[in-house]
Amino acid sequence: MKKYKRIYSAAVILSLSIFGLYAIADDSSDSFVDEFSQSDMGIAFTMLSKESWKTPGYQLFHGDPSTPQTRLQAVTISNASKKIKPYQADTRYGLAFSMEKSAGFYKYFATKSEFTTTCDAGKAKMVSPITESPAKQYKSVTNWAVSCSGNDANVQIAFCGRCYDGGVCAGSGNIPNTPSKLWPALGDQVSFAEFQTAKNGIVAASGSMSTCSWASQDNIWNEFDTNGLSPTALVGVLIDATTAPPAGSWTPPDATLCSYLQFVDASRKKWPIYTLTFTQSITTPSKLVKTKTLSCT
Repeated sequence: MKKYKRIYSAAVILSLSIFGLYAIADDSSDSFVDEFSQSDMGIAFTMLSKESWKTPGYQLFHGDPSTPQTRLQAVTISNASKKIKPYQADTRYGLAFSMEKSAGFYKYFATKSEFTTTCDAGKAKMVSPITESPAKQYKSVTNWAVSCSGNDANVQIAFCGRCYDGGVCAGSGNIPNTPSKLWPALGDQVSFAEFQTAKNGIVAASGSMSTCSWASQDNIWNEFDTNGLSPTALVGVLIDATTAPPAGSWTPPDATLCSYLQFVDASRKKWPIYTLTFTQSITTPSKLVKTKTLSCT
């Protein structure tokens, strides 16, 4: 995001007792780095400000992706084949999430408007291209939509993902077109394979002005808007070392990191920290390296 925050309204955080049910195994560093190395998988991350690290309730973690929430969270997806810089607020520290099917994070990804009919589990399709309206001086851009049998052929249910900063939904001034005025998530209506098709199409176009018509510079992060965050998929902390830290950058102490992470899942005592780097050489992959393990008591 540019100047607006990555938090959009107040919300109630579910009880911590729920989160322990969704914890992934401690120290999943090897498998997580492997996910990053796969261009058809990748990892997700959302960068946090100093204020957010000190106030965990700003990010809405919840265990039911099918329940619409009152705000969206902006995340970026990247892999070793991409040269994508994370968004930086006033820190270089963010949260890292698994995009594996078993983590279930894909079910949290949001849509711009309500399904016109309820799709059977796994029966909705991701279709492309749809054309979004131009934004200011930028050209129009194709995106993906969600459809299922029974939808009006002229109704486009936009997927909240874009190869550039800004998102299709969050922070854009859009109002959810639902009776509840909440943003609906994909839930289980879209299969993981269908989600992968749309997600990978957007990620593949990211990071380059030549492939993303919205981009005003290379290496810019993509944005996917999610209906809160998944405690199942949270792996640990990501440090952005792809560029110099922003002016006045703040480094959260370990105690602050632990306080935040244990707010999400009090049952986990160890949390890996990963550092993301890349060079501009097209022959050198981006790197994700586990640099530390937090021991939180």
